[in-house]
Amino acid sequence: MATLYVTLQGKGGVGKRYLTAAFPQWLVEQGRSVACIDTDTLNPTLLQYAPLKATHLKLSQGHPPVTM
Repeated sequence: MATLYVTLQGKGGVGKRYLTAAFPQWLVEQGRSVACIDTDTLNPTLLQYAPLKATHLKLSQGHPPVTM
């Protein structure tokens, strides 16, 4: 069974980007398989980390379903 981790917080400056980028990198280092999806319309941070092979899901533009 897969585990889904979601980073949510409306307030800025609480470390969302750092945690959201560092945690999947740590999982990969532990030998875990990860699938990263970035839904941030203004700053898709995960796309900057090539090893994570993140997918940008544009929710505001009627993106088709993602299969993993």
